[in-house]
Amino acid sequence: MRVVARTASAVRAHSAKEDMLVGVIELLIVVLLILWLLGYFGRGRFARGGPDLPASPPFGGSWIHFLLIVALILVILRLLKVI
Repeated sequence: MRVVARTASAVRAHSAKEDMLVGVIELLIVVLLILWLLGYFGRGRFARGGPDLPASPPFGGSWIHFLLIVALILVILRLLKVI
């Protein structure tokens, strides 16, 4: 049996690194959800009297759905305590 001894500073450094990673993942999830909401409730969605204005470029729809799937996977992994 091999025992690895860690100093207190090494444990704190490892914990800080994990906290930073979790913070970045949560920030990514929030940004993706905000972008999705802005795309869903875009300018052209409720403009009845004016011209039909697209909320995003023609190629943007598939990318936001792909990014939402990534965010959903990250949420599930976060709930399962994998990351």
